[in-house]
Amino acid sequence: MIARTVNYLSSTAPGIRRFIWRHTYQAINWTFADMNWYFLNYGYASLDPSSPPLPLEEPDEADRDFIQLYHHVTEIAGLAGKEVLEVSSGRGGGSSFMARYLRPRFVTGMDRSEHAVAFCAKHHKSPNLAYRVGDAESLPFEDGTVDVVVNVESSHCYGSMAQFLREVRRVLRRGGYFVWADFRQKDRLDALDEAFEKANLVPFRKEEITPNVLASLDRMNERKVEAISKYVPCPFIPSTLEFAGVQGSAIYKAFERREKLYLHYACRKA
Repeated sequence: MIARTVNYLSSTAPGIRRFIWRHTYQAINWTFADMNWYFLNYGYASLDPSSPPLPLEEPDEADRDFIQLYHHVTEIAGLAGKEVLEVSSGRGGGSSFMARYLRPRFVTGMDRSEHAVAFCAKHHKSPNLAYRVGDAESLPFEDGTVDVVVNVESSHCYGSMAQFLREVRRVLRRGGYFVWADFRQKDRLDALDEAFEKANLVPFRKEEITPNVLASLDRMNERKVEAISKYVPCPFIPSTLEFAGVQGSAIYKAFERREKLYLHYACRKA
């Protein structure tokens, strides 16, 4: 039932999809307002055993795989000294990591959910970090005012990917970077690339990282199942396990069968 619902949400009319996902995330952030879950992404695990681990402070170690996805996606943009906007910042862990570790001038985490923004303001403190409410398809920023736009595992919820990309290009400064990661149905990649091309944001890097995401899901599976079973009310456990992408879930199986691919694109505004 949940798998059919997710597939429906992925293909339904833009306005309906936008409405359903907005209220779904509002409900998640309201229901789990008191839980210190700072990330909602599927994570990234290196498949190279010789690769040196990303240095993290002890409090961040438990969220390593979530953080590694942000590091992998943003590394090419070089955030040091730059004005950074994360669109759909969720529970704020990614924006907080970037602000504390990657030396940007300032990071703004923007999300459509008022509950998420309130949670972030309470839990994430840094002098170069702030959160605000905003719509991905109508960014509340002036033209050409952002050096880097970051978007991680959120755009599948938007009503119009094309409109979002137009907004990204509008707010970027000349030479600014857009770094993006998300999953898509394998048979819909042409439409995705067409949206990037029409927005004049042609990626100079296109990378499939599905194996890295699956490895991360495997590494975190036991922790996720244990936490969800312990903290989530019984009626919501099955749907939360699906949302978390645990082994055996619809999204996990879709990655295994390569029906869905997890992608990372990087673009630069000419």
